[in-house]
Amino acid sequence: VLETAKVLRDHGLIVEDAVVVLNRGQGGEQALKANGIRLHSLCHISYLLDVLLSSSKISKEIKGEVETFVKKNQVYPPLHAGTTDSCLMSYESRFAESANPNLKNLCRIMMSKRSNLCLAADLKDTDEIIRLVQAAGPHIVCLKTHLDFFSDEKDRSRFIERLRDLSQKYDFLIFEDRKYADIGATVVKQYERVVNIADIVTLHGLPGPGVITGLKSIAKESSSGLIVAEMSSEGNLASKEYAKECAKMAEDHLDFVLGLVSQSRLTNKIHISSKNDELSQKYVSPEEAVLHRKADVIIVGRGITSDSDRYVESAVLYKERGWKAYERRIGK
Repeated sequence: VLETAKVLRDHGLIVEDAVVVLNRGQGGEQALKANGIRLHSLCHISYLLDVLLSSSKISKEIKGEVETFVKKNQVYPPLHAGTTDSCLMSYESRFAESANPNLKNLCRIMMSKRSNLCLAADLKDTDEIIRLVQAAGPHIVCLKTHLDFFSDEKDRSRFIERLRDLSQKYDFLIFEDRKYADIGATVVKQYERVVNIADIVTLHGLPGPGVITGLKSIAKESSSGLIVAEMSSEGNLASKEYAKECAKMAEDHLDFVLGLVSQSRLTNKIHISSKNDELSQKYVSPEEAVLHRKADVIIVGRGITSDSDRYVESAVLYKERGWKAYERRIGK
């Protein structure tokens, strides 16, 4: 069922319910629930065994053997007592008491706005970005920027000042997608250009922990980094093993690293109607990102920026769908 649901979701369809003839009682119902799917079964294995026994079709011994087999062969075993699947917990339960001040602040913004939407402002016209932010600002928790798009230092400084004012007015974090990927001494010089404006920056894990050490050496208390563990472009070389190493690196630097940019927890390239674009970028729906891939934040670019006459409507649409999916995930 999960494999079929993934195929349907990859094609932009919303999968919320599944109907099966027999619930075998081997954990499938929990697996589907964890992926945002409600299971409806015509018959449960326990009821079937009771009927067969009462009709003298099987013996008590056979019934017991089947029950023992089912219990010992759980495909989705229940959590041990005292443990909880973090994906099923609320943002507040997971992040409100974090030792990372930026993560606590992000959680506050998410709960107050009822939003998990990060807007990717990948535009080259600064005035248009300002217009976009003025429209979408009340509905987003982060604004993803590429400040290195702008080479004119005077215009860049003025633009940064306007962005800072808007981030305070509309209460969102500025997320500079710089993707630092060099030795510590080099990234320090690069980071100096944005450290006073960017609440969050991205970095690659490829250079090793030195890139984090370099960024931390000049970071402000409220600054954080996101490690790019996976990428959305087809044919990229970021393997699953690489992603695991990035996750370990993040765990070793929780005072600075906010999380991971991946195709899961903080999911890039969200679009309601597109699957791929002409540059081989892969897109998923908000529901696929939050319910199936367990994203905590969805990053949306062209789904909002492609129609300049509908900035507000598009931002509200993604905000509402992303938040509704989150509430379904935690069973609210």
